[in-house]
Parts: sequence; C-alpha cells; structure tokens
Amino acid sequence: FAYRVPVTERDKSTYQGGLSVTVPLTDRLSAGLNGYLISQPGLNALNLTYGADLRYRVNDGLRLVAGYTAGATGTTAGLTTGANPGVFLRADLSGGR
Repeated sequence: FAYRVPVTERDKSTYQGGLSVTVPLTDRLSAGLNGYLISQPGLNALNLTYGADLRYRVNDGLRLVAGYTAGATGTTAGLTTGANPGVFLRADLSGGR
C-alpha cells in the first residue's frame, strides 16, 4: 500500500494498493504476476494495472527484477515503479523469495 497527499492540493491525493504472486523456477530465478489499483478520489479517477516480472537472486540480500506492466484502465499514474505502464528494472535490497 502506498499513498501521497499533497499539502497544498488535497483533492489530488493518490492511493495505491497492490498484490503480487511469485513462483520459484530455480534456486535463483523466479517469475511473478502483479496487479495494482490506483485511486485519486478528489479527481474521481481510478486505474487498474497488471504485469509480470522475472526476479534473479544475486545473493541473500539482493534481487534484480525486470518486468513489464500494462495499463488496463484509466490514466492515473502509479506511485511505485512496478505500477506504472511499461518496462521496468529495479533492485530489491530486502531479499525474500
């Protein structure tokens, strides 16, 4: 869950919720599917995005993630990299499988 509330323009507040499922393919590689619901209530805007990614475990504390997110509906921008339409590459420093 992520949110942004601009101090001067509260009607442009943005809220985002997401769900991700990851399946291990090998001891270092996994594949995932994700979906995000992004809302700007003050503008009566709602957006749903979905995507897929591949995750490579470099070591216990670092994973490289590459994926693609499609914009299913609406035009509201996401608050995180994986929620915005298009190709993305990121490093997850917290680990996890």
